[in-house]
Amino acid sequence: MYTNYIDIVVYLFHQIKSMFVNTVKYTLNQSLSAKAFNGMLCMCCC
Repeated sequence: MYTNYIDIVVYLFHQIKSMFVNTVKYTLNQSLSAKAFNGMLCMCCC
């Protein structure tokens, strides 16, 4: 009983952690590409 409970908690923790990490990576990629794009526009136009 206890081992199953711990397994479920660990599994859920890993699921949530991987979801969180993926979200953070996605957000960072979006903002980095936006910054790079703005930098290229600024170099071309300014």
